[in-house]
Amino acid sequence: SDFADWDRCYELYGTVYRSMYSMWQMTTWESWSQVLARPVLEEKPWLIFLFVPLQFVTTLGLLNVVVGVIVESTMAASKSEDSKVREAKRRNLQFLLKSLKRLFELINDGDDDEVKPVLT
Repeated sequence: SDFADWDRCYELYGTVYRSMYSMWQMTTWESWSQVLARPVLEEKPWLIFLFVPLQFVTTLGLLNVVVGVIVESTMAASKSEDSKVREAKRRNLQFLLKSLKRLFELINDGDDDEVKPVLT
């Protein structure tokens, strides 16, 4: 076998699950170069065409998903806050209009035909 003299080969890549965990370790950049890639690349340098694209795709893909989730939740919170602000402004305007109507009714003293001056 190509990796018979490398003791950690089975530990890192011996089964599908071990390989998946090693790939996850690469995705998180947890000592991927020294522990995972460098020993393999010393034996088979052409595998760099597996490791480097995997790093780019997983890192950029993961970053894109995280940023997308953050932006989406921020937009939803902003939209919710906008509707709350609009509703509060509408209620405030209704309150002011009702208060003005009541004030004008008090000033008018019930006589619809003539508005009397307040200060005489």
